[in-house]
Parts: sequence; structure tokens; C-alpha cells
Amino acid sequence: MIAVSWGEPPHLPAAKVEPREPTIGEIIASVANKYGLTVMELKGDRRSRRVSIPRQEIMYRAYTETGASLPTIGRSLGDRDHTTVLYGVRAHEARNGMEASVLKKHKRFDAVPSG
Repeated sequence: MIAVSWGEPPHLPAAKVEPREPTIGEIIASVANKYGLTVMELKGDRRSRRVSIPRQEIMYRAYTETGASLPTIGRSLGDRDHTTVLYGVRAHEARNGMEASVLKKHKRFDAVPSG
């Protein structure tokens, strides 16, 4: 009997797994769980700090992590106006000492025309 050695199997390059963006729904569920709230509370009309601060975190995360537009984020959070979402993103950044990512994304706001 002859023993044949085929050697080691060829090494294939590792498959690249691209991280995917979370959905707005996943962000809402994650923040609801973090703060012990329901999705309905976060999408509802209440404006107490208990709900508004987590809602602003959702607005910030959805804007920075999903690439969704402000109107899309607003619709996902109980049909809020895009300016409400913009305020929420900025409020979250200010509260956490972050740079204004909204201003960086939209360069037209960076330069104030001089007269």
C-alpha cells in the first residue's frame, strides 16, 4: 500500500465581512432597551426628559450611523419634522461635547457669507 500525502489544503483569502449599517428600527429598539422604555413611548408625543433625551440619542445615532435623511428619521420617530430631528442631533452633540456632525456633513452651513 502506498501512502499519498496531498499536503495542506490551500489557504483561501479570508472573506471580507463588511459591517452593515444598523436600521433606524434597530437603533430605536436598542435605545429603548438601554433606557427601559418602549418603542411606542419613544415614538409618542410625550416630551418629558425621561423620553426626550433617549429620543435625541436615537436622532443622533440614526443620522450618524445610517446615512438616513432628517425627514426619514423624523417619520420613523412618530412623524416628527426634519427640523425637530436637526435640533435633537445638535442637542445630543452639545450635551455630550461632540462636534457638530450636521454642520460638517453640510458644508454650506460652515461658511457665513461676509457682507
